[in-house]
Amino acid sequence: MFNDLLILTIGFELILLLNCGLTLSQLCPLARIDATRLILKTSLPLTLVLLSGTVLLIAAVGSTSLQEIHTYLDSISSKAGAGRNHSIPALGVLLILMGCVFRMGAIPIHFRLKDQQAESPCWIFIMTTLIPLLAGLSFLILFASQIGVIHSAELEQIFYYSSLIILTVSSGLLLVENQLRGIFGLLIIQITGVFVALLSAVCWRWRHETGNPESGSIQQTILEYAPELLFSCLTVAGLAFLVDGLTQQRIKIRTPDQLRGIFADQRLTGVGAAVLLLTLAGFPGLTVFRLKWQTLLLLLEIHQPSMTGTMATLHAGYLGLAIAVAVSSALTAFVCLRLLILICFAQPMMRYRQTPHRGMLIACYCCVIGTIVFSLKMMINFQVG
Repeated sequence: MFNDLLILTIGFELILLLNCGLTLSQLCPLARIDATRLILKTSLPLTLVLLSGTVLLIAAVGSTSLQEIHTYLDSISSKAGAGRNHSIPALGVLLILMGCVFRMGAIPIHFRLKDQQAESPCWIFIMTTLIPLLAGLSFLILFASQIGVIHSAELEQIFYYSSLIILTVSSGLLLVENQLRGIFGLLIIQITGVFVALLSAVCWRWRHETGNPESGSIQQTILEYAPELLFSCLTVAGLAFLVDGLTQQRIKIRTPDQLRGIFADQRLTGVGAAVLLLTLAGFPGLTVFRLKWQTLLLLLEIHQPSMTGTMATLHAGYLGLAIAVAVSSALTAFVCLRLLILICFAQPMMRYRQTPHRGMLIACYCCVIGTIVFSLKMMINFQVG
């Protein structure tokens, strides 16, 4: 099933369709109409791009099997004068990858939906943001693990430019965003941008450092970094549960200032928020730090031949991407530390002596415990290794 391109594409679109249904179900009838129009305007062209690339690639190869597509691309790449036969599959690969990156919401072109979801729980907003991103990354990994052996240069460039756009756009929006759910959504998108940069570095390494790579080995290499991604997203979900757990019946928590001084009334909740925010800020040894540090190491290991001598130099393009990862990480740390100061040290604007939604806070504590346990496990494995 996972080896069939058509099934993967249709399954990806069905997941996104169900996610849109979940989003619309949380809206009032009047807002639902406007949100439906906005989703159609932003999603339908991207769906057509993705399906067009799928049809082009399947028509050129004559099969929907990724293994047969891999064999076909391998055969035409080894033939001399196969430029015309190579152009149509290459265009199909390009359309599939770009359609997937935009369609999964990594580049927030439909971010205005957050204003219409203001009355829905924060954790629902985070889940409807996270589901398309994880589905899209799964699609990219399954597709790239087969096609990347032959088209690793194309994949490398597409992932490179996609991650650069994702990090730049999300960092700019993070500077001006003043709603908590918007901040949480942008943090998830930034983590996704870092992971896409890591995919680009992995494709480069396999193209230059492996004589005869296999698709399974590429997929295995990429999946080594998946737990850090999942637990980083779990950290953001924990903050969403915390906000919903403190939301009172008549007062919705929408802005960071409404979290001022929580630590004075809710010590345990304040400690949990501090752990989650320090994790997202990139405190050394914790989950997000490991993901970003490994990405920076892979990017800085990429070299290019020198034009004046035999010693290789840092690749200028990937050095720029590493700087973009570092700058976006610094902005994320600034935003998270600002929230931490508001929660722990600022004078409270409202009192939180009661917890209206204990179930949400229990879910938040589970996220905190999961993040700490995973970070400790990774530190122990690092010391043992």
